[in-house]
Formats: sequence, C-alpha cells, structure tokens
Amino acid sequence: MKEKAEHKTTWIIHKFRDLDRAIAALLKGGATIGEIIRLYPERFIAEERFEENCLLNEGIQYFEDVITGIVGSPVLWDSANARVGVGNDVTAADPAQTDLIGTKAYASMDATYPSRSSQALSWRGTFGDGVAEFDWEEFVVDNGAVSGKTLNRKVTSKGTKGAGEAWTLTVEITFS
Repeated sequence: MKEKAEHKTTWIIHKFRDLDRAIAALLKGGATIGEIIRLYPERFIAEERFEENCLLNEGIQYFEDVITGIVGSPVLWDSANARVGVGNDVTAADPAQTDLIGTKAYASMDATYPSRSSQALSWRGTFGDGVAEFDWEEFVVDNGAVSGKTLNRKVTSKGTKGAGEAWTLTVEITFS
C-alpha cells in the first residue's frame, strides 16, 4: 500500500456584460451563476474552465501550521480573509513563489464562500466594472492582505477583461 495525498483543482471564470453593475452586486451578494444566467441571459458572455495548479510552499507550510496549532491566531482562507487574485504575468508557476507576479487585482469572497462539499473546497470572488481590466494570465487563492499566504498559482491565458464587464473566478480544490 502506498500513502499519497492528492488534489485536483478546477478554475472557472464566468464573464458577463455589466455596465450598470447589477450583476456584480448580485454575485457579491451570493446569487448563483445559474440564477444570473436565468435573469440576464443576454448579458452572459462565456464560461471558461481550466484545471491544475501549483500549490505554493508558503501556502502548504502555513496550512500545516494552522492544522497543527503552531500558529496561535491563524489568518484562515475563510469568508473574512480569503481572496481570489488575478494578474497579467506569464512566468511559469513555481512552488517557491509567494504571490501574483504582474499587475494584480484581488476579489474578496462572494457571500456564502468559501464553501465545502465532501472533500471539495470552493472559493469565489467577483471582479466588477473598473477592476482587473487587463489580460488575465495568472490566478491565485490567498488568505488576505494581512497574512498574505498564497495557497496556489496557475498560469494560463484567459482573455482581457474589458470595461463594463463583471467576471467571477471560482476555484475548486478536491482533496483525496
């Protein structure tokens, strides 16, 4: 018998036209993607899914410190602290990295996130009009500006977010 912990990461971007910022407000308030598409089908642009990522050493080590109690007052990847981040750098992901590299933007958690279902964790943040309007090339989950422990990083080109758009980034990590 061989012992091994594994994880599978799925990233999902939903893109909407949102000149009046109504969609971003609903998503931040906890509306589901399905609800938004039913309410505003003409504003839905696309869904993009991609997989894999690089777990970062600092995130793994902090996670271990949290579950063993080594960190007395940990900053968790929870609804108060977790953020999803996007940037425009194409440098390959490496476990020694600690953050996004290029121009960057972060979104705090939408209501009801993060969430857990069985062994799957999900984080979702919405980037509304005027935020992260650049090429989306790199992606992370971190535990906020204070601690800034970045869990993972993925590098892949997913388009340029334009003015008047709201994009959500959902990250699902399943452990087995």
